[in-house]
Amino acid sequence: MAGDLKAKLQAAIKGEVVDDAETLAEMSRDTSLFEVMPQLVVYPEDVNDVSELVKKIAALRQVQQAHCKQAQGGASSDLTITARAAGTDMSGGPLTTGIVVNFMKHMNRIGEVVLREDAQDFVTAGFAVTQP
Repeated sequence: MAGDLKAKLQAAIKGEVVDDAETLAEMSRDTSLFEVMPQLVVYPEDVNDVSELVKKIAALRQVQQAHCKQAQGGASSDLTITARAAGTDMSGGPLTTGIVVNFMKHMNRIGEVVLREDAQDFVTAGFAVTQP
């Protein structure tokens, strides 16, 4: 199933979909005490990849739910998406048995930065547009 899922996701996006043991082991930990092994790790290249990934997973979940109903309550696999960056979380939040979406490889740029000279405080001083 994991190989089939990998192929389906890779066909839907430009970024990489990986399942090698080293990457999965790396993504199974953050700075917490927990360790949870994901099925796959996806490195989206852009917002379109993220959108297509979400659409593909939603469609696959619908198919899976239909199969589970036909099997009269059969168990479904873990088709979930969990966002992840550098893995500095200390609560185990980015750990999943589903699909890790890691934004650090491609979506790591700073876009527009606007500084307002007339700002009266830090809150209104400006803003920056960044990727995740």
